[in-house]
Amino acid sequence: MFKLSPNPDPRNVVKISNNGIVPASLPVQLGSSGNFNFLVEYYGDSNYGPSVACESSSIMSINVVTTITYSNGEVPPNPHSVIIGSTVVDNAIIRGITPPDQPKLAGGTITYQFFSGARDGMSRYCSGNHSDSTFTIDKTGKIPTSFSYNAWIPGSYAYRAVYDGKYGHIQSDCESLLVFPHPP
Repeated sequence: MFKLSPNPDPRNVVKISNNGIVPASLPVQLGSSGNFNFLVEYYGDSNYGPSVACESSSIMSINVVTTITYSNGEVPPNPHSVIIGSTVVDNAIIRGITPPDQPKLAGGTITYQFFSGARDGMSRYCSGNHSDSTFTIDKTGKIPTSFSYNAWIPGSYAYRAVYDGKYGHIQSDCESLLVFPHPP
């Protein structure tokens, strides 16, 4: 018999079949990031003595952060406001992924969502009609920037990025962007 920890559920005690196959345990739901150890115990039989094995696993916590830059890469003096006629792009950073793990993002997607009619950038304003641009993350894990947005109409806007891939479905906070008319 084998027993898998950290799930002490008695249904996780499984019996080895006559041909030596060990059935899978029940799924273990891990509710947070951190380091986990899975302990497997074999109680022994008339041919083999007891045995114990431990496998470690790390679960990462990641989040998506977005910023606005001008299309030439410069950062606006106030990252939440630009003058009418500016061209801006949205940039996403996935925090919690170290450079050696960056390629693990490959094949996932990043979707930039741009909302018009927002009032103050609070999350409730990242709802309703929006334009999306979705990009596949390349094999190096490099996250592409969004398409350019031309700020032609003064007003309040909001934006966010959404990552979908190996690490789940994670969206950034809703960010505001105010477009001001030219100064007098």
